[in-house]
Amino acid sequence: MVRPEVKTNRQAPSAKLPNREGGEKLDVEADKRE
Repeated sequence: MVRPEVKTNRQAPSAKLPNREGGEKLDVEADKRE
């Protein structure tokens, strides 16, 4: 779980907010934001 969080943090720190929904979900949102 720590791995995906760091990956998103590098792309978009805003992804930390949606973390409460799911680590996998924020990974997809961070990819779409880029």
